[in-house]
Amino acid sequence: MNRSTITLSLFVLVMLAGCSAPQPQHQMKLGASVEALADQQTFNPQASEENGTKIHGVLDGPTGVNILSTYRSDISKPQDVRNEIQVNIGN
Repeated sequence: MNRSTITLSLFVLVMLAGCSAPQPQHQMKLGASVEALADQQTFNPQASEENGTKIHGVLDGPTGVNILSTYRSDISKPQDVRNEIQVNIGN
């Protein structure tokens, strides 16, 4: 056998050995990086408990519908501009 055949066969053996290596098992849960980023961006994570504004329980259907309908009715009524400013440039 010549030198290139030996080199090629060694290369193929190394590549095949790499394919059969066990895959790493990730220890972090899915979404942990997003939760860590949100925690890092929060100025005071205990603010809701300190101010007594912590939400207890979950949002149920009727409460959610009431909140959404109030939001939609209030957001669709923009305030009128009372002091309109006119700028005339030129003649």
